[in-house]
Amino acid sequence: MFFLIGLLKFIIILLANIGIGYLINSAFYCYFFCEKQKYLFGYKIPFTPGLIIRKKKWLIKKLTELVEQYLDYAIDEDDRNNYLARFEDKLFETMHDSINQFFSNKKIPGFMKNLLANWSEKLAKALVKKIAREFIPFLIFNMDIKGKIDSLNEKIDISIIKSYFKEYVYKYVLYFSYTCFGLIGIYNAILYAVLRLF
Repeated sequence: MFFLIGLLKFIIILLANIGIGYLINSAFYCYFFCEKQKYLFGYKIPFTPGLIIRKKKWLIKKLTELVEQYLDYAIDEDDRNNYLARFEDKLFETMHDSINQFFSNKKIPGFMKNLLANWSEKLAKALVKKIAREFIPFLIFNMDIKGKIDSLNEKIDISIIKSYFKEYVYKYVLYFSYTCFGLIGIYNAILYAVLRLF
């Protein structure tokens, strides 16, 4: 009888430890792949929906915002505090230095150098502005970039990632976890039995 009670305690401790391993793995899986917001007693469970679902939505939202922001910046040439204007200013400064350096080594009259340098700089500036503020927005509208970003929601299929993870990663993590927590359970049961003797 004493042996059966000891064996039962051993099995309970072992199963409790394996159960903890299972709960940890389930939480890990849910953290990444839970598809819906979960509730417990009417309260939202943190980190649901899963990280991959949240990041997919976040990525699509950010791409849409980026395109809309770019179009707003492209229209407003007077606003010099946005990233497009700063990029243009930096590019113009680099072109100005490169053009002046190029013409400084040429053996042509000074007034001609200045004229050619100014003309080249104006042409380069006009070209950059045309591309950044007209051509790229033209491409965005005509290629329906915003519509393609919205369709990414259907095209990025989480179930493919999920099935791959389940087949090639999760089950091995689960086996490893069961083994580790099983060994911890055996250690705890032996420790419990030894401490009960004293």
